[in-house]
Amino acid sequence: MNNTKNKDLKNEDLRKAFAKSIDKDEYVKSLLNNGSVVSDKLMVKDFVKDEDGKDYIDGVKSPLNYDKEEAKKLLEKAKKATGKDKFNIELLTYDADESKKAAEFVKEQVEKNLPGVTLKIKQQPFKQKLDLESKGDYDIAFAGWGPDYPDSTTFLDLFKKNSPHNQTGYSNAEYDKALEEANSDEMLKDENSAKRTKLLQDAETKFLDSASIGPLYQQGVARLRQPYVKNWQPHKFGGDYSLKEVEIAGAK
Repeated sequence: MNNTKNKDLKNEDLRKAFAKSIDKDEYVKSLLNNGSVVSDKLMVKDFVKDEDGKDYIDGVKSPLNYDKEEAKKLLEKAKKATGKDKFNIELLTYDADESKKAAEFVKEQVEKNLPGVTLKIKQQPFKQKLDLESKGDYDIAFAGWGPDYPDSTTFLDLFKKNSPHNQTGYSNAEYDKALEEANSDEMLKDENSAKRTKLLQDAETKFLDSASIGPLYQQGVARLRQPYVKNWQPHKFGGDYSLKEVEIAGAK
C-alpha cells in the first residue's frame, strides 16, 4: 500500500508507475510457487458471484497491471509534475526472511524498470511495522488481508475514510457514499442485488484508479495431507480450515 500523504507519492502517476513496474507473474512463480495467483484488483477471484453466476471481479476495472513500458511513461509524467528526476522511496516490510526476499525482488523490479527511482528496504518486527503504518510514518508498505465474510465489502470497507485499517490516506466522498448505500437495509434486499453489485464494482474501480494500493497476488496455500484424513474442510473466509468433521480412515 502507498502513503498518499507522502510528498512524492501524492502524485498518482508515480503510484501507478510503481504498481505497473513489478512483474507479478514472476513474483508468484519464483518466490511463492504455492498456488498463489497474480492480482490487479482488491477483491479476490472465485469468492463472490453476481446474479448471473459470473465472478464479481469481472465487473471491476483496474489500471494496475504489469506493463513496464507504460510504467516508464507514467514515471516521466510524474517527474515533470514534481520537477524531480530522482525519487528515494522506503519500502516497509516484516522482519522475516521470506519478507526480505520479497522486498528484494520488488526493489530489483522497481529500480530496473523505473530509472531514477531508488527503493530502500526497511524491515521491522510485526508490532513495530503496524505502529509505523498507523502513524503514517512510511512510504510504501507490504500488507495483506483475509476476508471475514463472503461479500466484497469485507475488502472495500477497509478504505473508507474513517476505517481504522485505512493507512493509505485515501479519502473519497463518493466512494464512502457508495459503501454506505451498499450496506443500507434497503440495498441489501434481494430485489436490489444487481444494483448493489454494480455499485460495489464501480466503487472498487474508482478506488483502484487512485493507485492507493498496488496489488500483487491472491494468496494460495500448498499443503500435504495423508489420504486417510477425511472430511478436512478448508475455508475461503474466516478460519483457514475446520477439523470438526475430520476422520482418520484406515491409517496404518
